[in-house]
Amino acid sequence: MSVSTTHNLNTPQIKPLNLTLANTTATVSSRHERQDERLRTHSLAELKKYKWLPFFSTYSGVILDISVNGVKLAFSGEVDVKPHTIYTLRIPLIPLGITHVKYFESALEVKWFDSHKYRLGGLFINLSHSQQQILRQIITSLQSTKTQP
Repeated sequence: MSVSTTHNLNTPQIKPLNLTLANTTATVSSRHERQDERLRTHSLAELKKYKWLPFFSTYSGVILDISVNGVKLAFSGEVDVKPHTIYTLRIPLIPLGITHVKYFESALEVKWFDSHKYRLGGLFINLSHSQQQILRQIITSLQSTKTQP
């Protein structure tokens, strides 16, 4: 039994597929864009591991951006924060021009943490109706300061 390995030279060749890198990049980046508007700010915030024990695992940071769904925080030094852990976020409201309530306080699930830049991103969880209203007021306050010269 012999096996013949001849090639037919008359078969049409397959042409290479030409893709533009710009379209591929746009498609990939559009999948990773957040649906909500993020507002940049430099407001202060506290992140607490234990809500009722303020002296243990409380970190002061700066809010880099905030949206109706979450927040990005930066810290000036080392913090012991773990992704997929729930913390309490506390934002003083008087510096934002909101005077009828002193603080916005919410549970925050840390989604990612950069241990080199001391930054984290987190999502608000289980917001009550009043917390949602205060969060909208924060965003409205930041939007109004954004449009002022």
